[in-house]
Amino acid sequence: MSSRHMHTKEFSYKYAASIITAVSVGEKGATVSIKTKDGSVFDTNWPLDAFFNKEPSVGKWLVDGHLGERFVVNESELSKLGSEITDEAAD
Repeated sequence: MSSRHMHTKEFSYKYAASIITAVSVGEKGATVSIKTKDGSVFDTNWPLDAFFNKEPSVGKWLVDGHLGERFVVNESELSKLGSEITDEAAD
């Protein structure tokens, strides 16, 4: 499966974003659930320090960059990632 199909959206500046659908915090870490392009839900595990530093929450977007960076943005900040690449443009 290519990264284009794992994330909800992909952008021209080599970023891909997935909508956060659930968050849970435990004693040893946190789980952030994201929805993939095909509608399935994928859980990502976070150490507590990263979770509280990046502050993911339901409705925000988890962004992965091509150099391994990961951050959280709201809907309005998605435009800073470049133009969205659609299936039609990728073909």
